Amino acid sequence: MKKNVFLWTLAILMAFVLGCSTPHVKNAEANLNQANEPSPFSISMVPDRSGPFGPQISMATNTLDTFYVILKNISNERQLAFGTAHSWGYYAVSFELQMPDGRIVKVTKKPQGFTRNIPSTFMIPPGEQMVFPITLDDLWDAVPPLLETDKTPAITIKAIYEVKPTPESAEQKVWTGRMESKGYNFTLWHWSEQSDTDRCKC
Repeated sequence: MKKNVFLWTLAILMAFVLGCSTPHVKNAEANLNQANEPSPFSISMVPDRSGPFGPQISMATNTLDTFYVILKNISNERQLAFGTAHSWGYYAVSFELQMPDGRIVKVTKKPQGFTRNIPSTFMIPPGEQMVFPITLDDLWDAVPPLLETDKTPAITIKAIYEVKPTPESAEQKVWTGRMESKGYNFTLWHWSEQSDTDRCKC
């Protein structure tokens, strides 16, 4: 009798362990398989302005200048990306700046609270794009801090798109991984605050 009770207890325990772990194993396998596949996207940048002095972007606490990061679906199937209004997609785009003196500056979104946080998605058909308007204002952080200067010529900037695996990405079949654009040679205008006169510079 005791032997039967022991066997039944062991069987129930094993069923519980396997039942709880199977979804995690499947998600891990799916993320691993996805990591080994080529990215379905390409990523590029369009500057705020481009004139006699070349492409330019700006960063200031109150800047109204906007440039664009373009995520293009280069696969033959539609792809889902997380929307930017909630945490899953809000932090997906960041930047890496190489300054003329060789310093590397990482520009990322500052931590943000979300009152209603859901993993919304954006569907990108084959050959189409998802466009990220970028305004480098006080919602962004530069580490290490940028020097206090109006103009920094000839920086090299890369856009980075990164989505980390989560249960929500596996459930909604959103691509996860990290990719970088090519390096762009831009002029950076950097102010603590931006005036109307600053916005007229070309």
